[in-house]
Parts: sequence; structure tokens; C-alpha cells
Amino acid sequence: MAALAAEVFVFAHGAQRAAAGGAPKNTIVVLDLSGSIEGPAYAQVGSLLESLAANTGDGRRVGLVLFSDVVQEALPPDTKPAELRAYARYFRPLRTGRPPKSDGGIRIGPTYPDNPWTISFSGGTKISSGLALARHLVARDHLGSTRVLLVSDLFDSVGDYGRLRSELLAYTRTPRVELRVLPIEPRSKETMRMFASYLGAPRVAMAALPPRRVEAAGRAAAFPVAFVVLLGVAAVALAGNEIVAPRLRWREPQP
Repeated sequence: MAALAAEVFVFAHGAQRAAAGGAPKNTIVVLDLSGSIEGPAYAQVGSLLESLAANTGDGRRVGLVLFSDVVQEALPPDTKPAELRAYARYFRPLRTGRPPKSDGGIRIGPTYPDNPWTISFSGGTKISSGLALARHLVARDHLGSTRVLLVSDLFDSVGDYGRLRSELLAYTRTPRVELRVLPIEPRSKETMRMFASYLGAPRVAMAALPPRRVEAAGRAAAFPVAFVVLLGVAAVALAGNEIVAPRLRWREPQP
């Protein structure tokens, strides 16, 4: 849980940087809901949507595009940010009042509400379709300066690579539209390199956290300090007893 909390914190911090200072007033979130987005990723997505929902100043507006191997315009680009909370609730764990259980030695994580996309968005991943729809919305609604924020683990279908490259090129040639990527761990390093080569690394790895740092945070938080101190006290007491108490001697047998 500590590792998850550290990961969510860094992800949310990256989301705040993506949505705050200097950002265009229009933001379109392109959210990956393919089968690989589950478990800890849900907490990350929930934190992102909450962060964006709270950023209501300066007349900001948001749109929401959901995709897997299909794509859907969930919210039009002129939506007030607070409307994202209606979607964020699907990514908040249910409060059952009971700690997570274990099943056969495997720890079962928190339970999330059933969402409307479980069936229709359970297929493969076509990142290009989400990006293409977002770009279409910019043109359709005659938006000014716009930031498109892709939230994905970047595990794309191999058959989509060609279209994705073409879509990235289209973004680099579209004026007043900035594409940024907020990766969900664990992310595809191959697709990350593709995005970095087209967009530049600063626009891709805004919230990247090396896995080893997350694991270290989890271990540090879970380390049983009190138990080790108790062991140390016991060891000192035993050592003192060896010094002060007389040595036990085995009695020699009598002749």
C-alpha cells in the first residue's frame, strides 16, 4: 500500500504540472481503458481526474476521450472541469470497512465500482484512435490553444504502430495543439521511445518514476523499525547477562 501511495502521489504531481501554470485553457484528456489498465493504475487515473477537476480557474474547459480498440467522446471539449468527478468515482476504491484479503497467499487489492466500459473497452489498444478523435474535436469545435493529455501505459497493438506514427506527425504539424503524455506504470519502453523521438522527451516523461524508487519507498515504509529495536534490546540484555552471570560448568564425573 505504501508503494501504491508513493506512485499515486508522483503521478498526481505530474498531473498537476500537466494541467497547471502556463497550460492552455482547453484540455482534452485521452484516457486508455484497455484491459491492461487495472489495479494500481485505477488509483492513478482517479488522482489525475480529481486534479483536473479541481483546476477550474481562468475559464478552463476540458474534454474526455476514452479508448481501447474502440473510441468514444465521453465529454465534449467545452465541459467544466468539475464534471470529471462523475468519471473519477469509478476509479476510487470502495470503502468496505474491511482490509484487503489474501487468497492462497496472493494479496487481493481494493475493489472498484463496476463501470460502463468493462465490456466494450476490454479489447486491444489503439492509441492512434484516441489521439485522432481528440485532434478531430479540436477542429470540429474550432478550439484555440489546446493541450491533449494522453494517459496510457503505452502498450499499443503492434498493428497500430504505423497509424500511431502518422498521428504523432500530424500533431507536430497542427498549430496551437500541444500533445503531452502522462505514462501509467508499468509503461511500454518501446512506445515511450517512439513518443520521445516525435515529441521530445520533456513532453513524455513528466510523471515518470523509476520502479526501483517506488519499490524502495514501499520497503522503507513497511520496514519494522520497532521490531528491530526490540531485537536489539534483547541482544544487549543477553550480552550483559553473559558478562555478569557466572559461567555454567559441567560437573566432572566422580571417580
